Amino acid sequence: MSQLTENPRPTALIIDDDAVFRITAGEHLKTAGFNVLEAEDGLSGLSQFRTSQADIVLLDVTLPQQDGFSICRQIRAIPHGETVPVLMITGNDDTESIHRAFQAGASDFTSKSVNYELLIHRIHYMLRTQETTRALREREKSLAYAQSIAKLGNWEWLVQASQFNCSEQVNRILGLAADKAFNIEVLLEAIHPEERDQCQRVLNQCLQKTSQCQFECRIVHPEHGEILTNHEIKVITDSQGELLQVHGTLQDISERRLIEDRIHKMALFDTLTGLPNRNNFYDRLSLSISHARYSKSQLAIMFLDLDGFKIINDSLGHSSGDQLLKMIGNRLSSVLRDGDLAARFGGDEFCILLEDLENKNDAANIAQRCLDTIGQSISVNNTRLYPRISIGIAVYPFDGDSCDTLIRSADNAMYAAKQAGKHQYRFFSAEMTTFTKHYLHLEHDLLDALQNNQFELNYQPQVSLHNGSIIGVEALVRWHHPKLGILAPDQFIPIMEKNGLIVSLGKWVLQSASRQMVEWRHAQVPINRVAVNISGVHFSSGNLIGSLETIIEETGVKPSELQIEITEGVIQTTKESIKNCAKLQELGIKIAIDDFGTGYSCLSSLSHLPIDCLKIDKIFVQNMVDCKNNAAIAETIVSISNTMELSVIAEGVETQEQIQKLKDIGCELGQGFYFCKPASAEQIARLVSTDLLDHQAEELPGIVH
Repeated sequence: MSQLTENPRPTALIIDDDAVFRITAGEHLKTAGFNVLEAEDGLSGLSQFRTSQADIVLLDVTLPQQDGFSICRQIRAIPHGETVPVLMITGNDDTESIHRAFQAGASDFTSKSVNYELLIHRIHYMLRTQETTRALREREKSLAYAQSIAKLGNWEWLVQASQFNCSEQVNRILGLAADKAFNIEVLLEAIHPEERDQCQRVLNQCLQKTSQCQFECRIVHPEHGEILTNHEIKVITDSQGELLQVHGTLQDISERRLIEDRIHKMALFDTLTGLPNRNNFYDRLSLSISHARYSKSQLAIMFLDLDGFKIINDSLGHSSGDQLLKMIGNRLSSVLRDGDLAARFGGDEFCILLEDLENKNDAANIAQRCLDTIGQSISVNNTRLYPRISIGIAVYPFDGDSCDTLIRSADNAMYAAKQAGKHQYRFFSAEMTTFTKHYLHLEHDLLDALQNNQFELNYQPQVSLHNGSIIGVEALVRWHHPKLGILAPDQFIPIMEKNGLIVSLGKWVLQSASRQMVEWRHAQVPINRVAVNISGVHFSSGNLIGSLETIIEETGVKPSELQIEITEGVIQTTKESIKNCAKLQELGIKIAIDDFGTGYSCLSSLSHLPIDCLKIDKIFVQNMVDCKNNAAIAETIVSISNTMELSVIAEGVETQEQIQKLKDIGCELGQGFYFCKPASAEQIARLVSTDLLDHQAEELPGIVH
């Protein structure tokens, strides 16, 4: 009995000096139901193989002391290692490495840039193949049983005796009745009519030339319909060339072909959306560049990235995120011209290839169609979403003459589109390379910023529009970069959201603001609350409530002294959102919706969410004097707040005229540069006795206008 059959959890041995690959591959294999052993060099790998009798070996080509080829040969020399599948992992896809791998006894090979889903599928297939081979060897005396496992039959024609013999498996594959005698005519009759003449010509040529032949064809089985079969025929003659015997085998390869087709599809197509994957796209792009170079034509690459996808994924769940990605893939395909190609690069990234462009306007028109089509509302698990996407465009030959440079240029342009406000497209320009380098430098520096205490908090007052007193403050984080000086949040928050540091920063801001609030209280500074803006990633991370409970206990801040601000994009009518908001209110913490009116349509959510405050986005406040529509929107928000007994704060207040308008519509609180720029805690403490509506009062240098 083979080890694989006895042990429902097969053992995989990974021999690789790359710790990252061992860990990553090991985790995927464990998830797939494998026991995993690891070795960082060949000698220790051989030792583990001798004692463990692993079911499969993943072997790196490049190892210290002895390379993978040598280790593979030694594995094959061990008695139980003769038939164990050995999958060689190589960073070199050159023909020589592949040839050496098979010479050394490898079962298969793959590159280091591995698709783990495909790798697991390949390993299972190798193990099934190994099991079949073992069964064949162990039961070689029972040929009929072995042929049944392999779905392989054999037949022979003794020409001079006019005698045909065939195995039982031949009858099963052809679906012959028990009393039906086998011969060449019966075989040809079973072949699909569309392929019968071609197969007969191949067979006749084989008999006439007394040679060997091999062909594939469909057999029409009386019960199972069409099955795919492989035929191999060998002719035996005497010394004078007279025909003596004809030996043939036929095998049902339908299942094998399905598996091969599936592997092929997995290698070239994204399993979620059905679109071509990154490798497929690169192959097509390489051919398109060669064609464009020969024909002196233009082509364009569009790099697309969903805006705010992580928030949707975290708040609604990964299944909803997958459903959204499928819909986006369908919408992209619907806007393309014949011959264009859309591919999923992974995550929330897509790429489009546009060939034979007349000029840039062709690419711009398609990009705009993508924005318009994707921006239409989508219902995902009973939640209405309005997807947004940023697009970068690079044109051959102006922005690059290779796959990598074109895609890199389009990627840079996509980041420029995000920086410009998202849900728009940008063409690549040389200046964008400088921006990308700056972005990468900031991303690297941020890794040390928290540990080196490079962040600091400023505070902006939230002011009564009746008497100019400070009711509360909003904590605003600044990065004191050692070389670049003070950086505003919009220069680093998006980077931290992308690289996963935003939750750590959010905790630091909450802790620091809470400590400051306690200091003000002890110093009898009359500030009622401090507001902290929480990233959507942090809000949906699952540990916000626990962090706040710890902060309240450690700092002594009163829950009523804290206000959590979250944007509309984070607030969805989902159980998780409602649960988080409800828990915050149970703790006694206030909740405000920031930038209200600019994100996802949230009116229907308001009736379901336990919130305390709406903040009117500055775009409505700053234009309300000259724009009746903006004034009407601001008045509607105030009216909604009053009806629902919510407080309301107007953001971005900069002029006396805006203050008067806000008073006229019943808004009680304002925040903006008219009153005070963001200031230090010490400066805020000196402002609390100031009427910030009265600009004749003594000004605090560098703070009050």
